[in-house]
Amino acid sequence: MKKRILLIAGCILLSAAFVFSSCGKKKEDIYDKLNAMLAEPASAVELEITVTKDGETLKGEYAAEAEGEGYRVEYSYEKLATFEKVDGEYVIPDEYKETLTGSMLVEGGKIVEQNGSPADIDPALTAAAGVEFDAAYFSSVKEGEGTFEGVVTDPEGFMNADIDCTAMTVTLAYSDGKVDAMTIGYTSQGGATVVIAYTFA
Repeated sequence: MKKRILLIAGCILLSAAFVFSSCGKKKEDIYDKLNAMLAEPASAVELEITVTKDGETLKGEYAAEAEGEGYRVEYSYEKLATFEKVDGEYVIPDEYKETLTGSMLVEGGKIVEQNGSPADIDPALTAAAGVEFDAAYFSSVKEGEGTFEGVVTDPEGFMNADIDCTAMTVTLAYSDGKVDAMTIGYTSQGGATVVIAYTFA
């Protein structure tokens, strides 16, 4: 709304004001449409996160399915193995990476049941909850038939979370009134390349 007010205030001719405000409305419509589709709960969501730094890649896979009043997430993720201290001596791990697995039941955005290794993720992220599309958060937007691409200029607003990163982009595909897939990519302040890829059922 602030953007529209600024556009109208900056126009001299009434006809120009009409043209610019109409363009603004078209942009707002796509954001409202995407938010409405994401607000509809999916029966299942698959999420893959890859983090690459200094030539090493760590992956996490999360599969969420509706259950009761919430959803259950089965997950596995890689982390770098650490040296363990046994009888006063450090033991070198057999593998430099280890894979941890577990499951959790999420209700109301909170973990109410957990099995296996602790989750390494905000439960809201597993279902794309909190992601918000707003014209103020994007630049260089490209729209196609069932597609949306954009550069995210306000990552914290878009993700609705504290995130310290640069060069965030998002691509999204939708059909039949629902989102099919969404990929978010960015570079962390530590220099890691992060890709968050969703598939919705």
